Amino acid sequence: MASKVWWASTLAAACTAPTALGGFAVVTGATNASQWLGNAGAYSTITFTEFPYGTLITEQYASLGIHFVEPQGNWIYSTVSFTQDGWGLQGENSIDMRFDTPMRGLAVYYPGVAKAQFFSGDQLIYSWTQNFGGGSNKFAGFFGDVAFDRVVFKNAVNPPPWGSTYPVYFDNLYFTTVPMPGVALYLIGGVSIVCRRRERVVSR
Repeated sequence: MASKVWWASTLAAACTAPTALGGFAVVTGATNASQWLGNAGAYSTITFTEFPYGTLITEQYASLGIHFVEPQGNWIYSTVSFTQDGWGLQGENSIDMRFDTPMRGLAVYYPGVAKAQFFSGDQLIYSWTQNFGGGSNKFAGFFGDVAFDRVVFKNAVNPPPWGSTYPVYFDNLYFTTVPMPGVALYLIGGVSIVCRRRERVVSR
């Protein structure tokens, strides 16, 4: 345990000097979900159980300050792969979320493989890929020491040149405007700590 804390602290120092660089802490794996949920403070939850199967989702969650803007559509979907409650969201091309208020944390349960990009305005500040294995009940939770107002998730499998993109799926979605305390951000057990604009590829 001591070696893990030393590694996290050392890498944190590298990523936060200077502080303007920014960084993300990433919690992966459903067994580690409590590390994100327990450190996120007040957060909003969308379970996608609120609307019937096949509903096109655009502005239905605008009261939470989130808008789904993918031109090809995001649809309410039901499958046993959504192990939290059986209901989730399908994106034919992507799940593109815009926020009224800049966020400091976001987390999802999802099946399959996925990749994500985080933006502040038009600037890409962080990208992440999980491209190994299928399965269900996966979890990825993100904390940034820089705020973001747009997040785009896609399937991590690149389509063939002659084919269309593969869909991406969410189970539950969580997001928060609350920044984590600087020390806590880097001392959550089992997180990956990465510098801004770097891509982190994980296999679980």
